[in-house]
Amino acid sequence: MERVKSYQEFGDKVKAFRKKARTESNCYFLPKEVRKMTEKGTLYLEESEDCLLFLVRETNCYRLYYYLREGGTPVTEKKDMPVFLDFVYKKETEEKEKFLISLWKKQGFQVYKKYRRMECLGENFVSPVDQAEMQKKYPIQNLGPENYEECIALWKTCLDEYSTILPDREEFTYACEKGQIMGVILPDGSVGAVDRGIFKGRTAFMQHLSVSPSLRGIGMGRTLCYASIAVMFTDRGAEKVNFWVDEKNTHAIGIYERMGFTYDGKVSGQLKLDKK
Repeated sequence: MERVKSYQEFGDKVKAFRKKARTESNCYFLPKEVRKMTEKGTLYLEESEDCLLFLVRETNCYRLYYYLREGGTPVTEKKDMPVFLDFVYKKETEEKEKFLISLWKKQGFQVYKKYRRMECLGENFVSPVDQAEMQKKYPIQNLGPENYEECIALWKTCLDEYSTILPDREEFTYACEKGQIMGVILPDGSVGAVDRGIFKGRTAFMQHLSVSPSLRGIGMGRTLCYASIAVMFTDRGAEKVNFWVDEKNTHAIGIYERMGFTYDGKVSGQLKLDKK
């Protein structure tokens, strides 16, 4: 594994590899993302005849992004931490993706998580019958940079540590400035629930919905979820909202379906290679 030192080096490697043949890839880094990783020294490279691998080192794992020559075989080895590979596919490409996943399984990877994407158009969005009453009980507001530590701690208690990339303080501050972080502040001033909404064109993407473990089952999460999505539609001009949900979380899926969300046919997931 060699450290990638600059965006120029990253770009040259990708360009040279893609000249050899048609490739399959799960790597869609933006230039600013590559520059940030190389500045932090967290982006690494492995290269073989069939495969160009980029590994992003995090606190507890590596995330793997690849360019695979069409018809080629990926090659990698276990590292000092688990390695995670993300995959996304639509119904119409499911068989192709299953084949690619099978190639990585031969390298020792196993399916770790699977998610389905839910989406809703503004005209199909349905309010829970008790939403107004619940929002009086659990007022929703934009959170600020001062809530960073609490939100991170809350996310860590609720979200899978390998499936979720949490924002650092700089990104969190930027998200707050953009009004992306919403939550419920309890009477004692602490954060009881939090989520994030990100815009991509006219589509809003909701993520990181979390409720304090001691406050689950009382409707706070559902209330925050609806209120945040309503803001995306009514105040910020979203035409569509989507998010990923664990396909095993049938309770949450049922709540989202009653709000007007449907499964849009897109699947994401992760493969895991255990550490050596």
